[in-house]
Amino acid sequence: MGMMFFKECLRLTQQHKNKYDSSKVLSGLGSVITNIKGDYILGEHHYRNALRIRQGGQTVRDCSLAFLYQSLGWNLGCQGKSQQAIVFLEKALTIEIELGMSLENLILNTLQSLALFHLDLDHMDIGEKYQLEALRRRRQAIGTDMHPILGAMLNNVGEMYQKKGHISQAEQYFRRGLEIKTQTNAAWKSIALSEVNVANILTESGRPDEALEVLDSSMKRAGKFQNIYEDIRSLISECFGKAFMEKRMHKEAVGHFRKAVRRHGCSQSRDYGVLNSQCLLAECLIGLKKHEEAIDLINSALRQKDAAIRHKPSTLNILRCYRILRNAQSAIVVIVYGLRAIGKSSIVRQICHRIQDFEVEWVDLKNVGEGIKILEPLASSILKESLSLLGNEDIHEVFDGLVKRILNTLKNSQTKHLIVFENMEDVVESELSVYMENVIYSLAGLKNTRILATSTTKLPLAQHPDIFEMTLGPLSLKDSQDLLCKLCPSLEKNQKFYKIVDLCEGLPLVLQMTAAEIDAGDLTVEEIIYLLSQCRLKLLSQEFYPSTERLAPVYLAFLHRMSKPLQEKLSIINYIPGTFDEKEALEMMVVRGRFCRIFSKILQELENKSFTSDYQWALCQLNLEQQNFNKLLTDVFHCTSDTYQVFVNIASFQFNTTSPTFLFNSPDSYGK
Repeated sequence: MGMMFFKECLRLTQQHKNKYDSSKVLSGLGSVITNIKGDYILGEHHYRNALRIRQGGQTVRDCSLAFLYQSLGWNLGCQGKSQQAIVFLEKALTIEIELGMSLENLILNTLQSLALFHLDLDHMDIGEKYQLEALRRRRQAIGTDMHPILGAMLNNVGEMYQKKGHISQAEQYFRRGLEIKTQTNAAWKSIALSEVNVANILTESGRPDEALEVLDSSMKRAGKFQNIYEDIRSLISECFGKAFMEKRMHKEAVGHFRKAVRRHGCSQSRDYGVLNSQCLLAECLIGLKKHEEAIDLINSALRQKDAAIRHKPSTLNILRCYRILRNAQSAIVVIVYGLRAIGKSSIVRQICHRIQDFEVEWVDLKNVGEGIKILEPLASSILKESLSLLGNEDIHEVFDGLVKRILNTLKNSQTKHLIVFENMEDVVESELSVYMENVIYSLAGLKNTRILATSTTKLPLAQHPDIFEMTLGPLSLKDSQDLLCKLCPSLEKNQKFYKIVDLCEGLPLVLQMTAAEIDAGDLTVEEIIYLLSQCRLKLLSQEFYPSTERLAPVYLAFLHRMSKPLQEKLSIINYIPGTFDEKEALEMMVVRGRFCRIFSKILQELENKSFTSDYQWALCQLNLEQQNFNKLLTDVFHCTSDTYQVFVNIASFQFNTTSPTFLFNSPDSYGK
């Protein structure tokens, strides 16, 4: 109902052609979308539109403009645009001082926001000054620490100490803030922020199991809120990932980091806060030897580097991105997986041709029947020995001794070597797999040697920082068409052409062979299509795709990633049917208008009480008035000129019209 209320209010302001009121409603709508839905990009869009309207006319420096500047500043800061946020917050503070504010909620929120974003930029002295001043004034205004806002303030003091590296003091303030929030029935979002901070401190202190217990509790409560607070869900997922990462459970960590990145949704491309989650995800992917995916992820993240540095010059995430990229690209062993005929060997040969300062040693493992035979080409080229001279010695001792001598020779060599193992699947799929693993691990320790290998079957290697695995997939439909055109320009792009492309299933070698047959002229195009469709090798079958890459599980995973359809529950006021004369109808309209005006005043009084020590009383009263509150929101659809201003004023309140348990938007932060 909340979103419908704001949209209807916005329509009413446009109908009344009152741009000033439109600005107020857009500002309120931006606050709900920013603080409740957690969509910072859409929230910024509404704030900017509201500001554009204000700047287009005669600018009145009033509370409404100060609230707009403050809200936009908070939104930008939440996106990681801390420098830009401070500009708008300082504009808000200037107006608030001009209006003589001191202990009002508006100026206190501005001071707290300035503290948070100066600390985020490592302006420690300025941030601490604002932080302590905001805390002093807030305590004076409320008169007690037992209030959700004070819980948020203490949480933010904890973040300040965390930035300074005072971990024990930070944990103390985080826990005290969480305790106050819990005892005063603060909003779930506010409680969750404190739980995330406590969990992060526990993880940093080497207590990930305790952190997971805190996060499990938070996630269970999150189930009560659907399609809102996506920003907080992202933080919880990231915190889960950190805890599992500390436990070296990289697979579980990757799952949570993926959720954290995905929950940034469409705002990801401009939300610089996602860089941290992307870096953590990439580090875990490297731990799982998924170097190729890590490189793609970091390259994507680095597209934001200029804007990220502009908004936060002190950010270390960009340097972190380059470090991760370097680690992912500096592997000593590179294994290329893929279906037969996908082009693995072709890529390896191209790499070998381009390398100038490496001496290439090529080892074809096809049809190798003994473990010792894996080393035969290397023994011949590096040791200049023949295996036939080894006699009838113990094969295992011979193998181990041979490996050590090859390693010593390569280690002491002045020449850099590139060793290529082709058709490794013939060894991996047999009992010789353990010999292959031994060779790979041994060679991975050399600094002047690089290894390239191709295989259709995964080698079950344990995690190793110097081993990079990549998988070649089939060509896309367009790339297949382009390749066939290039290989066989004489073939017309008709129905037969597209049939051939379809039957080749994106395999470059099959496309090359088909084009060669067409150019040779020994077979007609029709005969080639028949052979491709009826006599294809087994390698072209979908059965050769790994089970995780087949259509059904891929499509199922896609469905699981989809969000649930947004469902809005509309409260409907039903009136007793009957006949009314004109006088009775007018009396009903008067009663409706009187109800709207009186109840809006009640809401304003409750809001004012919510920032005092009477918070608990105000919360109880609002819960009691929830039915009337829903009726008031629904009555916007029956608005008259008499009640128009009432609804506009409600829309510009700092109320969350979707939940009575959150009465205000208080700056509450997560220790980054």
